[in-house]
Amino acid sequence: MNEIIQVKDLSFAYGNIPILDGLNFSVHKGDFIGLIGPNGSGKSTLIKLLLNKNKPAQGEIKILGQDINKFTRWDKIGYVSQRATSFNTSFPATVKEVVGANLFSRVGLFKRLKKEHRERVCDALKTVGLDGLGDRLIGNLSGGQQQRVFIARVLVSSPEIMFLDEPISGVDAESGGAIYCLLGKLNSERGISIVMVSHDIGAVTVHANKIACMVDKKIIINKNTREFENKTLKHIYKYQVNLHAHRHSCENQYGGGKV
Repeated sequence: MNEIIQVKDLSFAYGNIPILDGLNFSVHKGDFIGLIGPNGSGKSTLIKLLLNKNKPAQGEIKILGQDINKFTRWDKIGYVSQRATSFNTSFPATVKEVVGANLFSRVGLFKRLKKEHRERVCDALKTVGLDGLGDRLIGNLSGGQQQRVFIARVLVSSPEIMFLDEPISGVDAESGGAIYCLLGKLNSERGISIVMVSHDIGAVTVHANKIACMVDKKIIINKNTREFENKTLKHIYKYQVNLHAHRHSCENQYGGGKV
């Protein structure tokens, strides 16, 4: 399989406190990786390193075959953070404006979107199940709807890779399940590679083809199999993880159509 992310001997520390030590792993095209681990294990830190927001103490990162320090194709990389901690809900912007803002690098700041760009915005909103809500103020939407707007904002640039840091934080269980189903379809039907931080192990194992466990400053990545779940997760969390607590059905999500 084609390696789209390559990490070699990656280490990171906050001051004198080591967080990651000598990580080596790859992400392949079409992967859906669920990134899990105890609090403070370095999950969000790793995402920031892969987005070039943090600089490693040592090691190499390649994205789509390029050294991350020389990487220029950031429009092909999408990032969705925790809605509750990253967005001012009183911001006076419509749903279309929030999604379309991710195209300014192509059309130019303060310039109007062309017809082709407006169509891309509408297509992205339809994909996430929000067609018809484009003229609503984003602050008037529910938490789950807002998070789907941010996913649409990423999709409008046709990304090859999506990073998500606990995307269902602050949303109700039903909306969270719908978001997982949406991401699963984006991965399986559009071929978007996904790396997602999640505390909901039961939910993420429904869709992820690989589970990446952060523990003791290291990372362990295995195919998502029952044997791996039963043996490795208990070792990492020090207790038997109930994988069925938050499993959900994707039947009839978004009308059952393709994304």
